Parts: sequence; C-alpha cells; structure tokens
Amino acid sequence: MPSIDLVSEIARGEARTALVFADGRALSYADLDRLTLQFAARLGQAEKQLVAISAQSSEHAVVAYLASLRAGHAVAMLPPCDERLWDEFVATFEPDFTYRQKMAAGASSGRLGLREMRSRCTQTSHCSS
Repeated sequence: MPSIDLVSEIARGEARTALVFADGRALSYADLDRLTLQFAARLGQAEKQLVAISAQSSEHAVVAYLASLRAGHAVAMLPPCDERLWDEFVATFEPDFTYRQKMAAGASSGRLGLREMRSRCTQTSHCSS
C-alpha cells in the first residue's frame, strides 16, 4: 500500500472533497489548506510545542490536529469528556496549547475555539453527557 503525505496532499489545495461530515457538509482540500495554514500561523513555528486536542469528530478538531502537525508540533489527542485524564495530562506534560470544546453552562453543543495558554494550562470547557 502506498504511503500518503497528508500535509503535502492538503497543500496542493485542490477543489476536490477532502472531508465529509455527518451533517453532509464537506470541505475541499483548498478549504482545508486555507484553514490549517491560518491555524498553524496562530500556533507559530519557532520551536516544537505540545498541543493537546480534544478528539471530537468535528471540522474544528480535524483542522486543529492537521494544523498542529503542519506547524511541526507534537500532538496529543485526548478523550473529549474525561476531565480526570485531561487534568492528569495537563499536570504531567504542561502542554503549550490546549484545544477543547467550549460550551455554555447547560448547553448540549457549543462553538469550538482555540485556547492558547503558555506554561500551566487550565480547564477550558465542560462537556455535556
């Protein structure tokens, strides 16, 4: 089976479909290229950093993951609603960035946003059950 360099594939920026989500929305390679470049620029590329990402099945988590790799950073994908694991991971490894679902109190869904934190990271969201 041939090996695929995913970042190079995305960087080609073609109009063909790269991702299809459960709600039917699709992202092209060109869209994915643009979004990952924007996100990677926010992370910076000066030195390798540790990025912890909530492993949600969402466009935002995929973009965060691919952008982190594109920027040359180490990525840890963590379960989205295991607070104990997140707390232990943050205390042990002190990631430079965390990316988790941000939800309003009592909401069943919410908007995702990048939480950039240097040094010690803190809890950035709450998951609903």
